[in-house]
Amino acid sequence: MCLVVLGRYVPDLDVVLTLMSDRPALAADVAYYQRLIAMDRDEAPEIVEAELPARGAAGVYDDVMIPALNYARRDRERGILSDDPYAFVVRVSRALVDEVVAPAVAAAAAPSTLAPATRGRVLGCPARDEADEVALHMLADLLAPAGVAVDVVSAESLTAEVVAQAEHARPACVCVATLQPGGLAQTRYLVKRLRARFADGCLLVGRWGVGGGPGDDAATFLAAGATRAATTLAATRDQVLELVPVAAVSPLARSA
Repeated sequence: MCLVVLGRYVPDLDVVLTLMSDRPALAADVAYYQRLIAMDRDEAPEIVEAELPARGAAGVYDDVMIPALNYARRDRERGILSDDPYAFVVRVSRALVDEVVAPAVAAAAAPSTLAPATRGRVLGCPARDEADEVALHMLADLLAPAGVAVDVVSAESLTAEVVAQAEHARPACVCVATLQPGGLAQTRYLVKRLRARFADGCLLVGRWGVGGGPGDDAATFLAAGATRAATTLAATRDQVLELVPVAAVSPLARSA
């Protein structure tokens, strides 16, 4: 009981409240995160499966799974979540994209949309770590039915390696993923490097997760050279579909 009270009134201990709460109306994102930091591999998928019919894939990603990654990053940066449970949250989230959500998206899609990419390819670049990389796989899942493929760069790649991969791949668009909180400096640097090499290319930033509207973060990314910035996967998906028309040819490919 003392721990629950402390978690309610001491911000740095709110992860305790998340883990121990028995409130019946626990929001889906908090319940999902609660199961993950308890390292419960069985009940976490059940929450995702239960939310899919009403929310759809985009809603589950933006309202349940991305917030859990935000909470995990926040709690690790505060020093109240160690590396092992953080890695578990990221690893299970990645598995659930492939095992639960992606099959549901494929089952709901028209058969003609399941062919190889016909609309263009996007290069997904994590700004920091594996959580950003997992979020890009979620974006790939949302774009697949529209015929857009997302090639995701490893989060372990150095900035110079990311730029080199973009030069080699010549995508129709590059999307930099940076989950909240933190990471502004790394994202701004990566965007500047990509823009310096690809002056006319489509360059999006996904500042995904809880924390309000784009605000100053979006202005920072646009000033660094981003074409657009968005705070939800659904909005980034829509931006890609707007900026990458059918049969798009990358400006890089035209100049090759």
